[in-house]
Amino acid sequence: MTFNRRMFLLSAVTAAFSARSWAEAGNPFGLPPGEAGQQNDLSNVIKPYLAVGPYEGDRHRVYMFLSYECPYCEQTWYGLGQWGSTLPEPFRFVYVPVYTGNKRSDAAATGYYVVRDLAPSRIGEYNRLAFDTARHAKTADDYIGVLRRMGFNRDAVKASLNKQQTRDRIARAMMLARNYRITATPFFAVGGRYTTHAGFTNGNYQMLVQLLNGLVSDVVQGK
Repeated sequence: MTFNRRMFLLSAVTAAFSARSWAEAGNPFGLPPGEAGQQNDLSNVIKPYLAVGPYEGDRHRVYMFLSYECPYCEQTWYGLGQWGSTLPEPFRFVYVPVYTGNKRSDAAATGYYVVRDLAPSRIGEYNRLAFDTARHAKTADDYIGVLRRMGFNRDAVKASLNKQQTRDRIARAMMLARNYRITATPFFAVGGRYTTHAGFTNGNYQMLVQLLNGLVSDVVQGK
């Protein structure tokens, strides 16, 4: 086992090109369209969310929990990130890669936090490469290879993994997944008060965006 791999697995324990094609096709936020004939009306959907918390520290956060080995996450991360950039201040949209105990997918999640530390402006690049790698990845080393392809050397990765801030971010990601009781990916938490996912909207991501907008409005209004 290589040093880098050991560090990745230790960090995990201790602590899309397809989406862009939708955007180029003119779909709102680059999200995949619903099935033919599918309605975009939430009025017939009974309580399409769950109440949680409240976690006041997350009041101005919208979390997207994702796995790099989830095809639905690959299809939607970019478009939902574009939607997240339209949130009113002081809200922030935050990707949270999930840790499952699977060494391969946990290494992918750890890679995200290394890039967030070393080059946060390149998170989008890492996401695209990691989702692409997931199609053929066999071991954790495949995701370490993503960092090499991005130009990060062994010493820089080691230093990042040894930083308390990186370890804290990984530990927080695990805590958030526990707090919000993640049952599927992609999975969303809004304002420390609500959780939802596309299962509530029959896989219709256009409708899911409507729902997320409504939940953000409820938080703003203090409902």
